[in-house]
Amino acid sequence: MAGTFDIKNYKLMNQVSGIALAHYTDLDLTLADFTDPGFFNAVYNQLSKGSVLITTGSDGTAMLAVASNTDRDVALVNIAGGTTEAGALTLESDIEIGDDGGTITGTLSGTTFTSEVAAETVGNYTIDAGVTGLTVTAVTYVDANSVEFTVTGTAVAGVISIIPKAAACTNGIQAVAGELSIETETPTAGTFALTSAIVVDDTGGTITGNLTGTIFASEAAAEDVDNYTIDAGTTGLTVASVSMSDDNTVVFTCTGTAVAGTISITPEADACYNGLAATAGTFEVEAGT
Repeated sequence: MAGTFDIKNYKLMNQVSGIALAHYTDLDLTLADFTDPGFFNAVYNQLSKGSVLITTGSDGTAMLAVASNTDRDVALVNIAGGTTEAGALTLESDIEIGDDGGTITGTLSGTTFTSEVAAETVGNYTIDAGVTGLTVTAVTYVDANSVEFTVTGTAVAGVISIIPKAAACTNGIQAVAGELSIETETPTAGTFALTSAIVVDDTGGTITGNLTGTIFASEAAAEDVDNYTIDAGTTGLTVASVSMSDDNTVVFTCTGTAVAGTISITPEADACYNGLAATAGTFEVEAGT
């Protein structure tokens, strides 16, 4: 047998009450291990039927009664107490890369916070901010299962982990860590719009393209005709070149004699700073007035 068997306590209680009472502890075992048939056979001569053992394992404390002790084979049953599982903390926040501090909401399940004072004591948490650049400066109690962590610092991509220690938890067991990933918001595609003064029978001309929701990746990317999907339809126009006016605007120079129809131009992913192809812009070539 491993663990610690407080037999002196057993003897004292046996003398006083006639019922064996001892405390056996082995944190490498669970409570179920203690009730395995024959686990306590090594001390069979000290455990008569009806004796009681207090046992503490990795998952809690229980009182076990000796159900039988026949032919040196001790069998015990759990009569009180049982498994106490650790609570778990989950973290939520709107903090993104580049944000200057903010708050993180922590929700504790499986148990409650010991008290408002315990919940608001920063020292009652093991905090690993990793490379996020964040520091927890205060904790605000919301209710028995919720707190709000105030953090300072400029957020960098990474993971912050927070563990409520045993002192913060009503069940007296350290909770499972909550983790929060600091990252950028998922990008969305930009939108492209076209405007022009070209009308039917014009010889060439220019079309202005305006990109919203993102910017062009660079001047070189914006001015590369191959970075656009161009469908001139029946317009008779050909885009010969592109020039960048600013981060959101380009001008397409077209050749050919304009015919009524629709021209469609889509900035591809390589043209856009967010790495996503924008939605197509269209322009209707119509007869002049």
